[in-house]
Amino acid sequence: HPANESFPWAGDVLAARLVRFLNIGVGALTVVLTYATAVLMWPRNRAMAVGSSAILAFSPMFLYMSGTINNDVIAALSGAAVMYASVRLLLSDVGFGGDEEPFWRSGVRWGVVMGAAYALALMSKFNLAPIAATQVLVMTFVAWRHKQWGAWVVSGVAMFLSTAVLAGWWFLRNTLIYGEPTGVETLTELWGVRTPSESFWLVIQELPNAWSSLWGRFGFGQIPLPGWFYTAVWVATLAAGGGLVWAFVRAIKARRVARNGLAAVLLFLLVSTFFAVLFAYMLISPAGAMGRFFFPGLPALVILLFAGLALWPVAGRWEALDTPAQMTQSTAVVISVLMAVAAVWALVGFLAPAYAAPPRWSAEQALPNPMYLQFNEMAALRGYEIVPTAVRRLNDDAGETQVRVDLYWEVLNQPIGNFYLFAHLMDSVGTMVTQRDTHPALGKFPTSEWRPGDRFVDTVYLWLPATAYPDTAVVSVGLYAPSGYRLAVTDAAGELVGDTAVLGNITIEPRLGKFPNPLSSAQSFEQRVRLVGYEYAEDNRTAVGGETLTLTLYWEIL
Repeated sequence: HPANESFPWAGDVLAARLVRFLNIGVGALTVVLTYATAVLMWPRNRAMAVGSSAILAFSPMFLYMSGTINNDVIAALSGAAVMYASVRLLLSDVGFGGDEEPFWRSGVRWGVVMGAAYALALMSKFNLAPIAATQVLVMTFVAWRHKQWGAWVVSGVAMFLSTAVLAGWWFLRNTLIYGEPTGVETLTELWGVRTPSESFWLVIQELPNAWSSLWGRFGFGQIPLPGWFYTAVWVATLAAGGGLVWAFVRAIKARRVARNGLAAVLLFLLVSTFFAVLFAYMLISPAGAMGRFFFPGLPALVILLFAGLALWPVAGRWEALDTPAQMTQSTAVVISVLMAVAAVWALVGFLAPAYAAPPRWSAEQALPNPMYLQFNEMAALRGYEIVPTAVRRLNDDAGETQVRVDLYWEVLNQPIGNFYLFAHLMDSVGTMVTQRDTHPALGKFPTSEWRPGDRFVDTVYLWLPATAYPDTAVVSVGLYAPSGYRLAVTDAAGELVGDTAVLGNITIEPRLGKFPNPLSSAQSFEQRVRLVGYEYAEDNRTAVGGETLTLTLYWEIL
């Protein structure tokens, strides 16, 4: 964070901090409602509530989003509120209310509760609108089971009226500002729109990203966790699904469905509803493949996840979850510890380093390749290191080969505004092999935050492309303004060097193979012929008008 965000906070920074603290409270309340829902389902076995809520509370992505400013966490709270109210009504022994209470009073009470939860859902995100179908389904089922159709009618009217009173102003506001009540048209103008009939298979390919960003892909998705973590969560989810199917088959064979089994079906409907909403949004929006859009269904999902995992030690016996047992308690402890460790690991190992300030160096420190080049008397480059100094692309499928460039900066005067850093890799004939344009420290220490006397190490990575030809290339760096002009570079004597600081050389070694500069099968032409290698005559890769450029191509017929 920049200096103006340090404590004590004031102004916009204070406002942002207060909203973030509020969002933490919203996230905590979501966990509480998840715990309370699990208690409703298994009142004698609190281990079920502990394990379920721990998955949510320690989910790396849910924790991260709870500490930022967004409307996804309050959407999760809305989903949890609807889930809790629906499960409570579904499991009630007296339905809407007992015989001693007038039906209209119990109907009004439940209608207001359901309407308030639905209003919260609508105002948090409009795509939560379909959740009303689940609420109406529960209310109808309860009315049918307890023969309380009068209370059902009253509750439906009360739900509609309370929703209108609590959320109607929001849609009126949207109409006045955006010209339509939902604001969806304005949203699609910002993010673009897809044609659903043309984007189905693209959405299928984007589902893994939606899954990974549900559990931990920070920032705008550019800070992922290792792939094995997402795989492990997916395997656990499949195992939980297997446990639930096992219990369902046993219940069908026994022709007996427990009351909390009906609640589990309700949770499954909630999960299915919000997955359908997410999938539909992905069909129409290029920005839809984000797991946070599933947050309203996450409280229901974590309860089902833990229940499914807890069923394995008890051989799929759903009724065994109703009573405290050592195996269920042990499962809750193991899951809670694993999720807590995952949360700390994601914070310390990935999120914090991604936003950490660059390392500092002291004036007494011996620097690699010491030098002194000034950039418009704003900063001086005091040293650099290039690792490695010789690189080779093994093949086109082996991933990108990277070169690390460490730049040792010393700030001389306060920069005015933000300047960009460029790092170029040029070959011997002046061809750009690769380049990187970014803010210093990848934006974690922009020039607007530099202060005289600051000394830090900026690490820049250059990726060698598949087209890199064997040669000796030179690394050069510089700074430029948003308008495009580069800062002048002068040496220690004040003599103008140019607008680029030339550093060291890198040897691009030829790739190993049967042919010169071997290529992979990706270079095939309609699966008929494949380009397997190439070379320039006498490494002559430049020519002017009237000259001949000789290129040898090595082909393989398929």
